[in-house]
Amino acid sequence: MSIVLDPREGSRFMFWCDYAYHPSIKRAGMDGTNITVIVSEKIKFITSLTIDYPNQYLYFVDKDLDFIDFCDYNGKHRQRVLSSYSLLQNPRGLTVLEDRVYWIDRGTNVIYHCNKFRCDRKKIISSHFRTLQDIVSYSKVRQPSSSNPCFQSSCSHLCLLSPLNPGYKCACPITMQLDNDGRKCVTCKY
Repeated sequence: MSIVLDPREGSRFMFWCDYAYHPSIKRAGMDGTNITVIVSEKIKFITSLTIDYPNQYLYFVDKDLDFIDFCDYNGKHRQRVLSSYSLLQNPRGLTVLEDRVYWIDRGTNVIYHCNKFRCDRKKIISSHFRTLQDIVSYSKVRQPSSSNPCFQSSCSHLCLLSPLNPGYKCACPITMQLDNDGRKCVTCKY
């Protein structure tokens, strides 16, 4: 299972892989609303997702169909970065940094990178790893700043970022429910 978030104002989305009977990539608000299937065709086993924040692209790798693709946040404008069994024997972790996409290949125990739009020449970054599962890049670009409307909210217990106005939604622990005011949690009456 892979999950990635874009908490910035104007997005506030989460994306994840679903491996059920019909594999898919889904998107929802970070408050859990508006669950939408954005990719459901020509995928089999997505092992990793990552976000290209400046371009608002979602990158994903399929270990069974041997490709790395990207699309916009609605699943549109899908493009292939790389497709080849010999180059993607057992791809796992995936990250984007600046103009490069990086991934781990468990089949060869190697970390690779190439151009994030068209992988015409992949390069080995490091090799001889045996147990790598994921790869992460750290940069200001990968940690976008944005306002947090939860700081100003009057939620009594939980505040979830939301793509809808006012940018957040109050929520309660499992044994509680929202009062009529939509902000205060009260004990469930069941």
